[in-house]
Amino acid sequence: MTWADKLEEVRFAWLDPLTPTELLVPGDLLSVEGLDTSGIWNPPRPLPTEGPCSGVGSCLQSPSSTAQVTVEVVPPNVAEGKEVVLLALKLPEKFSRVDWFRGYLLPANNIVLLRPNPGNITKGPAHSGKETLYSNGSLLIQNLTIGDTGTYYIQVYTVNSDIIYEEGQLHVSELSPKPNIIANNSRPVEQEDSVELTYKPESPNTTYKWFINTQLVKPSTNLKDTGPYECETSNPVSVHHSHPFNLTILYGPDTPTISPSKLNYSLGETLSLSCHTDSNPPAQFSWFLGKKNLTSTQILSISNLSLHDSGSYSCLVSNQATQLNKTAVINIRVSESVAPPSILASNTTVTEGADPVVLTCLTNDTGVSTQWYLNNKDLQPAERRKLSADNRTLTL
Repeated sequence: MTWADKLEEVRFAWLDPLTPTELLVPGDLLSVEGLDTSGIWNPPRPLPTEGPCSGVGSCLQSPSSTAQVTVEVVPPNVAEGKEVVLLALKLPEKFSRVDWFRGYLLPANNIVLLRPNPGNITKGPAHSGKETLYSNGSLLIQNLTIGDTGTYYIQVYTVNSDIIYEEGQLHVSELSPKPNIIANNSRPVEQEDSVELTYKPESPNTTYKWFINTQLVKPSTNLKDTGPYECETSNPVSVHHSHPFNLTILYGPDTPTISPSKLNYSLGETLSLSCHTDSNPPAQFSWFLGKKNLTSTQILSISNLSLHDSGSYSCLVSNQATQLNKTAVINIRVSESVAPPSILASNTTVTEGADPVVLTCLTNDTGVSTQWYLNNKDLQPAERRKLSADNRTLTL
């Protein structure tokens, strides 16, 4: 048994240690360290090392009793500057006194005590002016600060001289601040640089989540994911989102494309070629005919084409920020206009299954190609029709 098990009631005119100007009334309990039943002072035994009485020279332990008291913290998570109620539940129907303590059950830690008869409430040394004790034993604490975090004990004296205590844990949290996103590289290059996004300000006991396009950021996120990014900060009492943050990513140019894809032009026509690519910042364009620099615009236009305009045209796209460039090539052929051809048939009147018919395409133009059509559709060689090597002659 510990020294606390030896405590006995003392029914003399003792001064209340919490309110020295008041005498203890009959039924009040006074714990005296080292006092035995004979009233003779004995040295105290070792003190408990755990619980609300650890290190306390004078502490009341709850004797065996069927009475129970519980403490419910409402709300369970509370923000700085708000208020909380420590609800005292399952109190005995009749009790002689209720005390609230902040921390260990020491007189100096007493916040407030209630004597139901005659309904007297006395503020203790630990009362800060923010606490209000209700007649049902519950304790209201207003204008909370982080310093109010801790363990609170209620100690109840029953009319049967039993002492019951219970604890409640109060945790006060700061409101998480609205985060602001900062990037360590304002102009990263795709597939070359990395970017670190951080939030400011930092806040203790805070959980952070990152979102891109309202979706949680995945480890596979790459620099083409420009955003918007958002940071969410949360703690038990608040949730905040940063303003959307978009990355400016430098990339490209991609391999360009040239349009239209038309390759053959006639003398006197106009050539208009457009070059397209994806790049940030926008690419610069240069057109070449062979090695000759023609223009530095996205669109190349040449009117009244001549035979000398035939050749290999290339579009060079470049990005000064990424120091990259790409090229696309198209081969243009300019030809003289051809006169309408005519067809010479070896026989215009034929009999099915008789001798073959030879059709010849006649033209005075040179360097031209020949194509045969049947009912406005390309005519291809088949079992009973043959084309000459230059396509000038069709045998049926």
